[in-house]
Amino acid sequence: MDYIDIKHMRVLLLLVKELNVSRVASKLDISQQAVSAYLKRLRTYFGTELFVRRNAGLEATDYALSLVPKVEKILDEVSQLRSPQVFDPNIQDFSICIMANEYAQLTIIPSLLKTLHALAPRASVEIKDFNASQHVECLNSGDVDLVLGFSNHIDVGLIRKNIRREEYCCVVRHGSAIPGKLEMNMSFSDIPAVKFAPSAGNIENLVDDFFEKAGMKNNVIATLPCYTTLGAFFTANDAIAFIPSAIGAQGNFCKLETAEKMVPFDVTVAWHRKSNDNPLRVWLTKILEMTTICGGTNCV
Repeated sequence: MDYIDIKHMRVLLLLVKELNVSRVASKLDISQQAVSAYLKRLRTYFGTELFVRRNAGLEATDYALSLVPKVEKILDEVSQLRSPQVFDPNIQDFSICIMANEYAQLTIIPSLLKTLHALAPRASVEIKDFNASQHVECLNSGDVDLVLGFSNHIDVGLIRKNIRREEYCCVVRHGSAIPGKLEMNMSFSDIPAVKFAPSAGNIENLVDDFFEKAGMKNNVIATLPCYTTLGAFFTANDAIAFIPSAIGAQGNFCKLETAEKMVPFDVTVAWHRKSNDNPLRVWLTKILEMTTICGGTNCV
């Protein structure tokens, strides 16, 4: 026999403690014959006596006693194999890469970076633009730790967690003449509107559905590439736009109430199954959840 297993080690420690085969058998819920068999295997493996018989039971040899701290250390390390690893951001320099869509870059990433800098000042953080065709491979290769964006655009094969419920809100610029026109019973179908180009940063089909129901399908005077261009567009144009409520709350916009509510959607964080138990990934996701307000955010 050229090996012993965990059961042999546990029997050895109990025998040293109890010095009685019957008590060890009772504690392990096995027969005395089984304990004797374990002891025989241990003696064969170590090639020396581990216990000597006395009238009252057993007495451990010096060699058996010398094995106790070694075996205890092995069993302790084995017991920790299934314990979750805890990431300590203070013990090392490390890098983080997050792939995020425009919404996340504008509404979630700033507060996340502030928290990360406070908790891990030695960390290097890189933010990449969300890429619908490459985000799975980037996670698989380890080039990206987390993906953050709209659930509709994130691959369903990834491990996903919804962190915020969002909805579109209707906005105009401050000082716009449109609210006054609506108060005079002007129809939404007569209001000029701006849209955003289809991309992973928006869910334009929700807006299209609203335009269709409101009879505004032909009112679009411009299609912008991203939400960040809306402020500049509004400086010279008076129109309405539909943007995620958290973005609306940040900009110099005025919210307009609409008769129909837009269909809500989820903001999701995702990662590859390979990194599911990675201590850095687990820690980073918890920090993200701490700094993200769950639920929709209303425009102001």
